[in-house]
Amino acid sequence: MKYLILVRHGDSDELGERSESGASQIIRLTESLRPIILSNSRVKVLTSGVPSAKESAKLIMGCLNICTELKKPLILSDDLHRLDPKLDALLGKLAKLVDEESVGIDVLILVTHFPQTQLFPPYYGREVLGVEGFCSDSAVVGGAVVIDCESRTAKVIP
Repeated sequence: MKYLILVRHGDSDELGERSESGASQIIRLTESLRPIILSNSRVKVLTSGVPSAKESAKLIMGCLNICTELKKPLILSDDLHRLDPKLDALLGKLAKLVDEESVGIDVLILVTHFPQTQLFPPYYGREVLGVEGFCSDSAVVGGAVVIDCESRTAKVIP
């Protein structure tokens, strides 16, 4: 895998579904992701089962012409919290999922929530890539953290 992209779903309405502004956020994000996707042919998208995340994932796939089965692993919907004594175990479970799902692909996109986009990149950098102090910034709503696994760097796309 060359890139791991953690997308924070777009704005949602009171029912938890992606709102009009959320759709606009995701469409803007896809323009930033387009060069990565176009230069890498094998892409897989995983999403939380929450409506705003599923709808954001489908919009990303449509805008970027990604043809893949959309999977909804439960760990992407889990409520992660920095004070949870089981946090490292949950982050380890997410890292294992990334490892399993990244076999034979260039880009893995996870469409999920704030805790995953905030807590997972530093864990992944430290535990998988071997980089201390890795990416302490989180994606804003409708933004992403793009991890370049080859150069062991990360950037946040607002």
